[in-house]
Amino acid sequence: MIKNKKPSLALKERLDKTYQYLNENPKLQCILSGGQGANEEISEAKCMYQYLVSKGIDPHRLYQEDKSTSTRENILFSYQLIKKENLPKAITIITNEFHEYRAQTIARRLNIKSYAISAHTAWWLFPTYFVREIFGIVYEFIFLGGKIMGGISVLVVLGLFMSFYALYLFLIFISIFYLVENYIFESLFLYNKTHSKKSWIPYYSKYLLGKEVALEKEGLFLMMIEIMGTILFYLSLNVQLGSLDTIIFLLFLGCVLLSFIMNIYILHQIIKKVYPKYGDWITVFNVLTLGFFRSISLFLVRNKLIKRLSFFKVCDNILHEI
Repeated sequence: MIKNKKPSLALKERLDKTYQYLNENPKLQCILSGGQGANEEISEAKCMYQYLVSKGIDPHRLYQEDKSTSTRENILFSYQLIKKENLPKAITIITNEFHEYRAQTIARRLNIKSYAISAHTAWWLFPTYFVREIFGIVYEFIFLGGKIMGGISVLVVLGLFMSFYALYLFLIFISIFYLVENYIFESLFLYNKTHSKKSWIPYYSKYLLGKEVALEKEGLFLMMIEIMGTILFYLSLNVQLGSLDTIIFLLFLGCVLLSFIMNIYILHQIIKKVYPKYGDWITVFNVLTLGFFRSISLFLVRNKLIKRLSFFKVCDNILHEI
C-alpha cells in the first residue's frame, strides 16, 4: 500500500482520519502498524509516521510497529507493543469501511476489546477491496479455525458482500455499454448525414451533432462539458487532492447531468423536425430511460431527417430565386 515512499489512496484516507482523530484527542498515543512489502522501499509504519509528522503530529505520540504482514498481525503485534510500552488498554482501530468488520472480528477472537472508526473509501476502490475482504473473511473462518459469528452469520455476510460486488460490476458494465452504444449509433447518424470521418472523433462529434441541426453553440457547449467531465473523472481516479476529492467528484456529477440535459435537448430538436406530432413523447421516453435509446433514436430517423432537411433546402433555394 506504498508507492515511491508515499501512501496509497486507501492508506492516505486512513491517515487523514487518524490525523483528524489525533487532533480532536491531543492526549492520545497512536500505534502505526504495517511491515515492509517486497516491492516497498520502507515499511508502512515508517510511511505513516512520516506522513503524520509532516502534517504536524508530535512524533512522541507515535509508535511504529513494522513487523506485521496481515490484519491479524497488525492487531496482535500492536497489542503486544501496547503492553510493552505500558500504554492505555482502550483501543480504537482506524481503518477503511470495507475492512472494519474483519478487523473487529479478529480483535474479538484475540480477546482484545476495541472500538472502530471508519475512514472514507473512494468509490472506485470498492470492487478490488471487496473481493479481498471476501477472501480474507473466508480465510479467517476456515483456515484459522474458530467462529467469526457462527456459520450461518458468516454465510449471510459473505452473501451481502457478493451481492454488493455483483451489483457494482453490473453498474460498471451498464455504464460502459451505455457509452459505447451511444458513441456508435450517434457516430453512424452523423456519418450517414455528413459522410465525414470526423463524425467518429470523440467529443468533436458532439459539436458536429449540434452544427448539423443549426444548434452549433449548443453542440460546442456540449463538447466542452464532456471534455471537462472526462478530465474531472480522470482526476478523481488518479490524483490525490485531499479535501478537494469530494468537490471534484461533485463537479464530475454536475458535468454528467449537464451532458445528459444537452444531449436530450439536441435530440428533441432533431426529432421535432422529423416527427412534429410525436417529438415530445419520444423525448419523454428517452428521459425516462435515462438516454439509453437516445442515439438509437437518432440512428432510426437519420434518413427521414436528411430528406426533410433536403426538402427545406430546396424550398429555400426556390424562394430565393423568386
